[in-house]
Amino acid sequence: MAHTVSTAVDTNVHYPTESTLLQEGIRIITKSLARGKDLDPQPAYTFFNHQRAVKRKVLSIQNNPKKRNKGYKALLKLTAKVVG
Repeated sequence: MAHTVSTAVDTNVHYPTESTLLQEGIRIITKSLARGKDLDPQPAYTFFNHQRAVKRKVLSIQNNPKKRNKGYKALLKLTAKVVG
C-alpha cells in the first residue's frame, strides 16, 4: 500500500468580497449560456457577455473608495441583466 505525503505551504488566499462573488456568478452564468448556443436545436434566448464591464466595476470598487457606492449600483445592474 502506497503512502501519500503532503506538505502545507503558505500562500495568499483570495478573500471573497461581495463584488468578486457577483463577478464569479456572472462568469459561471455567462459560460453556461454560451454552452447552450452549441446545442441542437439552439435555444431561443440571446445574451451579451458583460464580463469585461463587470471586471472594470469590480476593480473600481476595490481600488477607489470614493466611487464604491456608484460602482456597486452599476455592478448590480449588470448582474440583473445577466440573470434576466
